[in-house]
Amino acid sequence: MKAIVKLLLAGSFVMTVVGCGSLDVYKERLEDSIGQRYIDDKLRKPMKIQITPGTREIAYTSYYHHVMEKIQDSANINFPQHDGKDLYGEMVMYIPIYHDGTIYEKDGGPRVVHSSGNPVLDRAALSIVRRSLPFGPFSQLLRSPDKEDVLEIVTRFKFDNTHTIAVHQSAQ
Repeated sequence: MKAIVKLLLAGSFVMTVVGCGSLDVYKERLEDSIGQRYIDDKLRKPMKIQITPGTREIAYTSYYHHVMEKIQDSANINFPQHDGKDLYGEMVMYIPIYHDGTIYEKDGGPRVVHSSGNPVLDRAALSIVRRSLPFGPFSQLLRSPDKEDVLEIVTRFKFDNTHTIAVHQSAQ
């Protein structure tokens, strides 16, 4: 006799099983399948390391300063303006960088974590970050041996009347 069984796992996953056999066998097979997919997903995800102006490890601070110099150079050339007037303000930015020096887009790319209060300035800051690319590949000291890496830079930018972008020593 064939049975139709609905399995509910983790409160939301429903699987309909048609066949002969015990419910425990079907449940065990499903759990094995879900567990393997979870492990596979974890292995495919890149290693993410967050760095801020307060990071102390030399290899990370060196790359952080390199990225900030490129962004500052781009900001000095492309200082944010709207209707011919310079824009001033400060925001906290999140910049995910892939191991090859490009922007890591899978989680949405760079974004403003704390707005300046001026959406035009926030968009201009994001544009400046993108114009600064590429940042250059990570050194071997920053690479994981068996994973692809993403550095997540979180920092505070301040656009002021000196027509430069200042990077604060603390993003907190």
